[in-house]
Amino acid sequence: MEELHHGGEGGFIVRTAAEGQNRDNLAADVEYLQRLWRSTLERYQQGPAPALIYRELDLVLRCVRDLFTAEMDACWIDSQEHADRVQQFMHSFMPQAQDRIHVYTEPMPVFDHFDIETQIRQALAQKVWLRSGGYLVFQRTEALTTIDVNTGGYVGQRTLEDTITQTNLEAAKEIPRQLRLRNIGGLVVIDFIDMEAEANQQKVMQVFTESLSFDRARHMVLPISQFGLMQLTRQRTRESLLTLMTSSCPYCEGKGFNRSLSSLCSEIIREIIRKSSQASVTHLKISCHPDVADALAHEFGNWLENLEERFQKAYNVHAVEHMHLEDFDVHPVMDGEHTAKIQMPTGPGL
Repeated sequence: MEELHHGGEGGFIVRTAAEGQNRDNLAADVEYLQRLWRSTLERYQQGPAPALIYRELDLVLRCVRDLFTAEMDACWIDSQEHADRVQQFMHSFMPQAQDRIHVYTEPMPVFDHFDIETQIRQALAQKVWLRSGGYLVFQRTEALTTIDVNTGGYVGQRTLEDTITQTNLEAAKEIPRQLRLRNIGGLVVIDFIDMEAEANQQKVMQVFTESLSFDRARHMVLPISQFGLMQLTRQRTRESLLTLMTSSCPYCEGKGFNRSLSSLCSEIIREIIRKSSQASVTHLKISCHPDVADALAHEFGNWLENLEERFQKAYNVHAVEHMHLEDFDVHPVMDGEHTAKIQMPTGPGL
């Protein structure tokens, strides 16, 4: 930092986010802060009092300041007003990159022109395809994010080891990119396909660390273990793309699955047996989701008939459209007549 500061006035506080950053990134931040300080001093010295001499940047300029790096070829803006503001900002604080700011004026929406919508959908998907035909599977839990590498339909040209190594090498390039796109932070565990040759493991490790070097977020990577697992931690700079753009499924409550029809029907049968043991009960009314009612009628019909004969009770199954798949009610009826064993809805498709 002393070398970058060049003996200028003032000083810098180096935060933990600077750990692991290369000299160019640090130099860019130093230059930006020095320019910002000089412009603030000029407004202080020349402006009439009272006057605003500094305020935090708005969203557009913060994005340029924080996300526009030397690796980016261009920044396209579909608003002349915002483009002028960005150009003015770049002229004052990042003049070396000013020529990479462009105004988008085509009639086609800018997201359609650059196919951004497709890329957003891909960045939210669990499965990411590799060019060879292999694919990655992303799974998020409360504790960590897992990434599974699979060969898919890729069979390679030579040996199985070559096929596996090629798939792992592609994954080692793509995973760091996906970590940045999805802004995945915290603990990440990558399950590479097992490689027999240690030289191939070293090659995959080298490609991965080189690809990860473009990441501005602080990170630490451990070597591939004997089980083919690589562990790394990545700084949480902000909320992940998945958190920002999705919400938990209201139907499964974020579990990602529902119980099978057979397990639900089995639980209903057990509840029927429990309540059929009451001598005062004449019949039972079973209310459940239409799919469960259909499974009870066709796959568990013999069970119901045997239980009716065993307990000398009648069972009415009612399909209720608005019920959740996993909800049901077995209600004992003390009097009244048994009208129908199965009452299914008569709507379209049922």
